[in-house]
Amino acid sequence: MSTIRFRSAIDAWLIAVLVAAAVPLAAGCFVPATLASALTSAVMLLLYAALLVDLLRGTYYDVDPARRELRVRSTVLVNLRINVGEITLVRPCRTWLSSPALSVSQRIEVCYGKRRSVVISPRHRAEFIAHLKAINSAIVVETN
Repeated sequence: MSTIRFRSAIDAWLIAVLVAAAVPLAAGCFVPATLASALTSAVMLLLYAALLVDLLRGTYYDVDPARRELRVRSTVLVNLRINVGEITLVRPCRTWLSSPALSVSQRIEVCYGKRRSVVISPRHRAEFIAHLKAINSAIVVETN
């Protein structure tokens, strides 16, 4: 069986906030004091756009049944590999703490090892959990 990729769910308000943050940079391109400031704003806007696309496309969770592994990836900042056999608990959570999850409303906490956990937000949460349970039937799944 091959690796199954689950993209992160994304809250609409998060997209709105991230796009709104680009408005001052965009304004600097069109209402410049000097050519240098316009070019600086344009470069900054392009870098911000690249980071935003990388964040939105580069946050995902791979379940690899052959390796019995969950890989949590979020841009270049997070590249976590978890042995699914060590996962003990999966439960919904609504923490605002930073994590490799682009949704607050659809977050789950994956507990593994000795007191370790990661908060993620797979788009198809029930299917994601089912794939983990197929690898490790001992995982306890809490629901609200």
